[in-house]
This record gives sequence, C-alpha cells and structure tokens, in this order.
Amino acid sequence: MAVSGISVRMAHFSCPLCQEVLRTPAAIPCGHTFCILCIQDFWDNEEMHDLFCSCPECQYTFHPRPNLIKNIALAEMVEAMEKSRCRNNVGAVGTHRPAAACQEAEPSPSQTQEKARPMKSPRTTTVPEALKSRICPIHDRLLEVYCCDDDQCICFLCALVEHKEHTTLLVNEGWRRKQEQLQDIKKQSKERIKKSEKEQKDLTEIINRIKESGRAAEEHCEGVLAGLIDSLQRHYTTVRELIRAQETAVMAQAESSLCNLETYMADLKKKDTELAELSQTDDDIHFLQSWPSLSTLPEPHDLSSVSTDPHLPFEAIRTAVSEFGDRLEAFCEEEINTVSQTVAGNGGSQSPVRPEQLPVICSAQTLEPTTRPEFLQYACELTLDPNTAHNDLSLSTDGRMVRWDPKKQKVPVQPHPERFTKRHQVMCREGLEAERCYWEVEMVGNKAEIALAYWGINRKSRSKTSAFGGSDQSWSLDCSKGYSVSHNNKGILLSATPSQHKIGVYLKFKEGTIAFYEVSDRMKFLYRTQKCTFTEPLYPGFCLGDESPIILCNLRHKRF
Repeated sequence: MAVSGISVRMAHFSCPLCQEVLRTPAAIPCGHTFCILCIQDFWDNEEMHDLFCSCPECQYTFHPRPNLIKNIALAEMVEAMEKSRCRNNVGAVGTHRPAAACQEAEPSPSQTQEKARPMKSPRTTTVPEALKSRICPIHDRLLEVYCCDDDQCICFLCALVEHKEHTTLLVNEGWRRKQEQLQDIKKQSKERIKKSEKEQKDLTEIINRIKESGRAAEEHCEGVLAGLIDSLQRHYTTVRELIRAQETAVMAQAESSLCNLETYMADLKKKDTELAELSQTDDDIHFLQSWPSLSTLPEPHDLSSVSTDPHLPFEAIRTAVSEFGDRLEAFCEEEINTVSQTVAGNGGSQSPVRPEQLPVICSAQTLEPTTRPEFLQYACELTLDPNTAHNDLSLSTDGRMVRWDPKKQKVPVQPHPERFTKRHQVMCREGLEAERCYWEVEMVGNKAEIALAYWGINRKSRSKTSAFGGSDQSWSLDCSKGYSVSHNNKGILLSATPSQHKIGVYLKFKEGTIAFYEVSDRMKFLYRTQKCTFTEPLYPGFCLGDESPIILCNLRHKRF
C-alpha cells in the first residue's frame, strides 16, 4: 500500500483509549476504532461485561460482546506512516510504543510560513544501551511478540516474515504461560529438595548403622574366635582389620554419595533461588531471555549403589569367620593327627612322603557340618524319661514334649530315686557317647535351659549342685531374654540376642565339645564349650522356667 502521497494527521491513527498509535487496530460495530488489546481491557473492566459492553466514544451498547477482527488495511497504513515518520528518529523507542514519539501536531500557520526556510538535518539520537535488548536488530521495532518454536522475542514484522510458520504469542501472553510453567518447576524443585533432604537423612542413618554393624561384626567374630584366642590372636587382628577396611570402603562409598547428594542439593537450592528471583521480575524480556538457562533442573544423583541394609557388607565376613572357626578347630585336631600318623607309619624314613600318602583334608568325612542337612546326618532319636521328671511337669504320651503345669490336678506320683524333687527338670532316657550326635529342641516359651549331664547328677538337693550347669556334672545353655552358658557353677553371657525358638545341639563326644546353634534356614552359631574329657555317657536334660512347653524335634524323616 502506498500511503506517502496521502495527507493525513497522525492523530487519526491514535487509539482513543491509550492515546498512542494504533496497534493491531480493530473497528467495533458502531464504527470507532481502537487497539484490539485496549478495547478488550476496557470491556473486561466494565461492571456488566458479562452481560453488556459499550463503546468508550459513543456509549453505544452491544449484546452479546462482538468478536474483534484486525483491520488489515488500516494496520498496513499505520505501519507505513510510522516507518515514514520514524525512519530517522529511533531514539524515541524508549517509550512503551515507539510510534508515539513520532506523532506530530497539525502544522500551524506560522510553521506553514516557515516552510521555505532551509531545514536543519535531523538529530540522530543514540538508543540507550539498556533498551537495545528490547529492539529488533533487523527491523528496529519493539519486541512485542514471543515465538514459541524458537523460544525468543521478536517484532511484528519478524512474526510476519521470518517466523510466519511458527506459533507466536504477544509477549504478555508468553510471559503468562511461562509463569505457569515456572510455578510447576518451582513445585518440582521444592519436591526434589524435600526428597533429597530425606535421602540425606537416610544416608546419614545408614552410615551410623554401618558403624554400629561394624562394631557388632567385631563382637561376633571375637565371640567365634574366643576358644582359639591364644593361638589365633594374630588372625583375630587380621579379621578386625578386614572388617574395618570393609567398613571404611562401604562408608567411603556412602559418604561419596552423600557428598554428591549435598552438591546436588546445593545446585537445586541455587536454582530454586534463581527461579524465585525470576518469578518476582516484571521484566518480560529479561524473564524470557533468562528462561532457557533456568527452565531445566539438574538431574538427581543416583543412590542405587548404596546398600540400605547396613548388615549386608559384613554378612560375608561374619559367615566366613563362623565357618572358619568350625572347620579350623576340626582340622587342627583331626587332620594334624592324621598327618602325624602318616609320617609315623612311614617308618621315620627320610624319604619324602608321596602325595597319595597325604590326608585328604577336604574330605566330606573330616569337614565340620555348616548347613542343617549336614547336621542332620548325625541326628539322634531322644525321648523323655518320666521317672526323672519333677512332679509339676507333664509329659506327652510319645515322650517328646514336657510342660510345667503347677495348677494341674495332683495325681499321686510313685516315688522314684531318679526323680528331680527340688527343680523343674527332666532328663532323656538315651545316654550319648557316639563320636558325633545332633538333636533339636523347640521352645514355645521364653524361658528354658537345654543341658547335657552325667546320669549321676544330684537330683534331691536345693543347692546349685542339682541345677544344670551348677556342677562339673553338667553343661547348660540358658535361653531367656539373652543367652548364657554354664558349667561347674561358672557362667558366660553370650552377645547373641535370641531370634529363633529352635535350638540345635551338636555333641562331639570323643573330642569333648558341645556346640549350640539357632536353627532356621541357616545355622547360627552361638557357642562351643572348651574341650574336656567326657568320662561317661551324657544325657540331654531340660529345665522349664514357665508354663510353656519344650518339644524334642523328630528328625528321623529329615535325615535324607
């Protein structure tokens, strides 16, 4: 459109509401023209805008609210006039609308008379540095449009040419939408910070529990090696160093993860502060230009490599040391004796022993059992002897269960010289003297004693000599809130805490040891007595501390 030859006043292109050059002009049904945003704002602020709207100029009332359509011809005319008037005066772009500074009053008569005077060259005004970021470098127009595809601010001419195929919005609408996204990102940031703080707390607790478990592992291994402490002191020191090295390695990993998490949290909090500052700015251009660098939150740190079970790093060494204690003791006694016998059988000759003459130290016959099926190979059948049971004890008909029932109807019991009269104790019929014997006892209550005793133990006295573990005639494991072992009236408190109701007893008669285990899916070692010489068969015995029964487990069907 050629408008240079048309004589018009710039006031004709002004919006009656904002008094500036029309931007996106639109005519309403009464004929008056306004900026499309100005008339929309005017109608939005009317008291009855939901029912009626009116013209600000002539007060003509419309119902319903008319749809506004851009006046393309008038918009092109305004644009051409604006470019003609402002070509050499870009210094006025500091105002909200750059064309407003280019409006002229109608020429006065005096100005008409001075037309013939030579005109001075127009002064070129430098655009302030702070405003350069608001002007399109291609078209020297204000940045009033936001391109969603390219995520940048552009002018109207850019929107019509270079970005005509893109999705565009007015900058205030782009600002509004990004503000909504900003709120979502701030919410995500708060949630991640909260989650990270919880993970930090959990990691700190894990580290503390790792330390506690490391100490518990030390105590466990110390208990396992207590019987060999004189000859294996240096090995115990090695084991302790291994535990601490493992603890150091695991803690280093956890602390590294904690450090990375704290760094990640610091980045999150920094980004959160920047987002908070950005959310408070009213500068839409600064907001949109800062948006690309702030719209993405840092990725969270992967904590999957840190074990949440503080016992897990030490489980292998605990198990290994337990098995080591069992196997090494058997090896030291049996295998070294075998080696000595082999050398002696060689006639003391100086010729070297051939490999086939050496003992097979890994033979299944010489290895100590470690799993329940291996222990069950040595299972023995036991039954309770009613002639030894205290009067307050009731035995089942099959002789496998005993219960303390002081409230039962008293039935005269025939006196018997083998009966315990002062303590709630009972013994089994079978005396054990095989090389290896194993049996299991299930305790329904929380107080019981499991023992092995010579048949001649005192049964009539109130003194400690009649109690299991109270003399050199018996050995006892006391099971209550904790575990303790007794022999010859000397007790040892164990560090293990009861976690199962089934106890396994492993007797090696010729070797002179008794070992106690907690029985579940795995055998948990509790204690092994010091070696001694058993002079006669040992009879399993039990002392009941409450009204709950003790049951001898039937292991016959579980051997194979």
